[in-house]
Amino acid sequence: MSEPLYKDFRKRRANQRNLGIVLIVLGLLLLVSIRLRVRLPIVLWLELIGGIALLVVGWILFATAYRAPYREVLLLAEARRAAITPTDLVTEMDLELENARTLLQRMAQKGILTRAENVEAYLLSAHAPKGISK
Repeated sequence: MSEPLYKDFRKRRANQRNLGIVLIVLGLLLLVSIRLRVRLPIVLWLELIGGIALLVVGWILFATAYRAPYREVLLLAEARRAAITPTDLVTEMDLELENARTLLQRMAQKGILTRAENVEAYLLSAHAPKGISK
C-alpha cells in the first residue's frame, strides 16, 4: 500500500512548485519565440495558444504549492483517530512548529477542528468533512 498523502507533503509541494516554474518559463519562451520568427498564421495561433496555456497551468501549479495543507492535516487526523498536536504535524509532515500551530489555530477558527481542554491538541469537529479520500 502506498504511503498516505501527508507523509511526502513537502516533497510533493516542492515538485509541484518546480514544475510550475518550468511551465511558466516554457510558456514565456514560446511567446517570445513568436516575435523572433515569421511563420504561417496557423502556426502563430497554435504557438500563442500553447504559450498562454503553459503560462496558465504553470501559474496554477505554482500558486497551489503555497496554499495551506488543510487536506493533509485532515487526513492525518482521520488516520490517527485521536487528538492532533503541532508536534505531530512537525514530525509527520515536516512543517515548522510555528507554522503548525498557526495552521491548527486557523482550522479551529473555521470549525474544522476543536481544541482540547488544557492542552495544545485539536480534535476533528463534527463539522469536519468525513471520508476524505486519497
